[in-house]
Amino acid sequence: MTDDKMILIEKMKSQRFLPITENTLQLYDDYAAMIDIHDPDELSHFLFYKGEYFFRIGRFEEALNHLTRCLSAPKQKELKYLDVLCYNTIGIIYAYLQQESIAISTLLSGKELSQELHLEHQFSVCCINLGLMHSRLNDYDSAMQYFDLGLVHMQVDTEDSTDLEILCHAYRGIIYCKMGNQKASLDLYQKIVQLAVSDDRKLFDASILDFKIRMFDFLKDDHLLSETLTQVFDELSNEINFLESSEFYFDICSYLIDQRRQQEAAKLLAVLRPIVDKLPLVFLKQACLQQEVRYHRAFSEPEEYLHTCSQLYEIQPAYLHEQRYAKLYNLEYTERLRQTKNDSEMYRQKSRLDQMTGLLNKYTIQFLIEEDLAKSSSDAQSALILIDMDHFKQINDTLGHLVGDQFICQTASIIRDCFRDTALCGRVGGDEFLVYLSNITDVSFVVLQAEILRQEIYRQTSERNITITTQASMGISFSSEYCYDYESLFAAADHALYRAKMGGRNKVVTANE
Repeated sequence: MTDDKMILIEKMKSQRFLPITENTLQLYDDYAAMIDIHDPDELSHFLFYKGEYFFRIGRFEEALNHLTRCLSAPKQKELKYLDVLCYNTIGIIYAYLQQESIAISTLLSGKELSQELHLEHQFSVCCINLGLMHSRLNDYDSAMQYFDLGLVHMQVDTEDSTDLEILCHAYRGIIYCKMGNQKASLDLYQKIVQLAVSDDRKLFDASILDFKIRMFDFLKDDHLLSETLTQVFDELSNEINFLESSEFYFDICSYLIDQRRQQEAAKLLAVLRPIVDKLPLVFLKQACLQQEVRYHRAFSEPEEYLHTCSQLYEIQPAYLHEQRYAKLYNLEYTERLRQTKNDSEMYRQKSRLDQMTGLLNKYTIQFLIEEDLAKSSSDAQSALILIDMDHFKQINDTLGHLVGDQFICQTASIIRDCFRDTALCGRVGGDEFLVYLSNITDVSFVVLQAEILRQEIYRQTSERNITITTQASMGISFSSEYCYDYESLFAAADHALYRAKMGGRNKVVTANE
């Protein structure tokens, strides 16, 4: 990987913890323009960071699409940490969409993988996210167990985990406040202050502000409440990372209403409304309206309360549609995530390249084709050539498997020389090969290339008075509005290959013939 690419990757890493600006998207696009489309590692970086970017701006569908594609990439072992980051982000997305079962299942996958790879920092992050999930479900015992487990692993973490430790103590502190445990709450807040002594900005995270406000129950300190609320409004005015912090702001609002702090609750709702309206997420609008309903029920005239109830009712169809989308997306991707987890075992055992021929193996070439098709414009056309050697069993049976392997390697070399760097070339079976060409401009030229390849493969040799003819049949498919993904392209080429075999072998047949 070039120095320029490494510099961009470091910039993308740092951008994860910085506010999103107009230049953020340009950073990812600059990297996309530089990457080698034949390198799954470089594609993996792009897919994760772009997917996380979509998550941070609330475009969940695009985020899930990029993150699950990143999970499918056959990475080198040193980049498997990206899979853990993907599992974490996907789990958080499903948590926001109130799909708790898939969220917990995905986070557990991240936890297991981080433990297997000895990634202590990421293991702690997974534990904290699992703790938050159980906390949302009011399962405080399980939440505390996960928080405590995360803290244990932070002690052996080689990375600086101070920020993570502070957040973990804040999450635990909120639970202790809700359980009425004053001593534990105060002890935790003292730990947070000590950890943040070198940078008091660490105390302004929404979860810590939520924790501080809830200690009003024990301290009855109006000055502390007023000071903390000022910090809340300051943080909201920046609108930095609002989505990730939204649940704590709504939790603060709920607490103020419960404490009969009408003026403060009204001010907070007035600030939250316009921020929520900017984001394309109905569940946030519903959460905000639910707080408004609680507010008007506690403080307003019946007319205002009923009017807000009617607004909440009106948004229900859109909210249900969003939930239905989440469930459908869940059904579509759950199997893919499960398969990805199974495939990752194979990826660990296998190189990206076929060990015998040096061509791409079937897992890698499928991933690269899917990625190319995903980013191709609707008017760009691609071609897939499926190649199968004729009577290959006869070669193995008469000359032996060693000679058969030599023929396989010879065929692979011919394919590589024929296409050079203009196509993706892989071995997808014992004597079956695949060639993929993108952005083709002349269909007839692709057919001509296949015909030249067929003639190059044709060989005649004699051994032990047995004449062996090495030849190949080929099927070609072209992308179209009906044939636009890997599965359909492969199926069409496979059908054309079958027709070539049935038509006498040693032929090139296209899918549209």
